[in-house]
Amino acid sequence: MTQKPSPLRPFGVLVILTIILLMALMGCSVPESGEICSPERTNLVYEAARKRGFEAYNNLESAQQCSRVNGKPILLVFTGWAFLSDQALPWKVLEDTEIKDRVKNDFLLVTLYVDDKSKIPNPQNPNDSITWGESNLKFQVERFQTNVNPLFVLLNSELEPIGEVKGYTPIEERESFLRFLDQVSTVEEK
Repeated sequence: MTQKPSPLRPFGVLVILTIILLMALMGCSVPESGEICSPERTNLVYEAARKRGFEAYNNLESAQQCSRVNGKPILLVFTGWAFLSDQALPWKVLEDTEIKDRVKNDFLLVTLYVDDKSKIPNPQNPNDSITWGESNLKFQVERFQTNVNPLFVLLNSELEPIGEVKGYTPIEERESFLRFLDQVSTVEEK
């Protein structure tokens, strides 16, 4: 006795194909390792980077996990929203074609805004919360002993600095920024 195919079978296939199509349209991807390794796509930081052709993390821990998976170092950029000119400063040098290609292919970009007014939830004491900007600035000052912005820092997957940090770099000094990025290969050769 043969069983008739279920009339719902084509519907199930259609649902699966629709889900795959929606994931593709939303830009979701799963790297070969099977772990999701991409920045959040729903925040202002991501949009500020995306409109310049980059994908940027706003969470150092997520970037660290991805760095461990794919072996790429992290390019951490401390910046701010408050001053329109300051907001554009880190992007000027990063938008140079050669630098942009290097950053996109060889690094995980993380942008931490030191004046982000979003509150960090504190479940233990909701009245005692700080902003992401305060937290980012505190991390910058404690870890790198400066509050200069923009500040570029190269980190390995254990969040250890690679070479020297770099402050604002005008586009006219692009070679200086390329040498800054080259610190990664110098450390890897040792």
